Amino acid sequence: MKVHHLVDRHDSRLKIAVIVKSFPALTETFILNRITGLIKRGHVVDIYAKKKRGSDKDTHQALKDYNLLERTHYEVNFSKSRSNERYLKLKVLLSMLKKSKGLRGAKYWTDKKFIVQQSRFKRRKEYDLIHAFYGINGLMAMHARTVGILEGPISVSFHGFDLSRVVKKNPIAYNQLFQKGDLFLPVCNYYKDKLIKLGCPIEKIKVHPSSIDINKFLPDPSKRSSKKVKILSIGRLIELKGFRYSIQAVGEFIQENPTIEITYRIIGSGLLKDDLLEEIDSLQLSDKIDIREAVNHKKLVAEIQSSDILICPSIVADDGIGDTLPNVLKEAMACELAVIASDHAGIPELVKHRENGFLVPEKDINQIKKAIEVLVNSPELREELGKQGRRYVQKYYEIESKNDIISDIYKELANSYSQVDATLI
Repeated sequence: MKVHHLVDRHDSRLKIAVIVKSFPALTETFILNRITGLIKRGHVVDIYAKKKRGSDKDTHQALKDYNLLERTHYEVNFSKSRSNERYLKLKVLLSMLKKSKGLRGAKYWTDKKFIVQQSRFKRRKEYDLIHAFYGINGLMAMHARTVGILEGPISVSFHGFDLSRVVKKNPIAYNQLFQKGDLFLPVCNYYKDKLIKLGCPIEKIKVHPSSIDINKFLPDPSKRSSKKVKILSIGRLIELKGFRYSIQAVGEFIQENPTIEITYRIIGSGLLKDDLLEEIDSLQLSDKIDIREAVNHKKLVAEIQSSDILICPSIVADDGIGDTLPNVLKEAMACELAVIASDHAGIPELVKHRENGFLVPEKDINQIKKAIEVLVNSPELREELGKQGRRYVQKYYEIESKNDIISDIYKELANSYSQVDATLI
């Protein structure tokens, strides 16, 4: 077996492969933050993605600052050339034979889906660490290592749908990954418990939450109006975000308090947009409640800074799929907004009821409305909760400290993996 160099925990540079679905993705700043944090700490990062998502006008500045697109490799579009597909099949087969893993990996090379996925890896490479965002990409990393296209220890971070939708369809989807993977990084304790219940060895699990750059989410009271209250929600327009409940709650509050100047804006895109607009129209409040398309980082920060309250009404959808711990809560709290959030999934690990925000039961329109009433009528409480929220995010979710921690975790894993290799000579 190939012997990796032993990694110096304190001053070594790791060569890291990052596997994602789409890159760049406007809504997944946590991935961008992790990559740039690793590069800032001297590590060399290659990015492997299915496709590019997002227009150039929505591009994060970090993509240019760190030349990230030059580091990114995408899947081959085989529809343009079937010869490419045949070539890659042969390449994968030769790789399997070279690594003497033909008996274990032969089943993959006739699988067209596998060939397409692996086409992002243009040549065989060895890494000090392979990190996959989301469990499904962890499976891809495992297969790539099995056939010898990639080499190195595998870590996988779990963020939400990969422990709900994927597992609901196939409860044993990750059984092989739990055996062959080296480290699993759920973003909250709620998902740690789910991993354990699914059979993941507890000694392979470390909770590592998504973090934010609090210096990019600063409070700016000068942008807020003293005459009206602006309520905000941000997220995909899908069932599990629960926006129909917040629309109903805000709508009822406005109707019951016609003298209070209040607006509610939802920023996002998705399949339920027309349904939500119909809900707003039925309340006859289209002049008070609106929906805007997803915006780039600069505009998003401006929207948060000019708001007074953020509502995050996440739910378990009818298909049994739930939300995660949305980063938008951290971003709003960093900007010192008072937040109202559902008691759902990992959210209570961030939002502490009446300490740094309000927690309400899922789908409870009346409780959301009561929380709105308290906050609208008490600017002092909004201010205090906002300050406590920023302190909490700074203490537990600040990006630089979390990137220091993940860098050390990666070094430790790379070092232990190379030592195991050395014992197998």
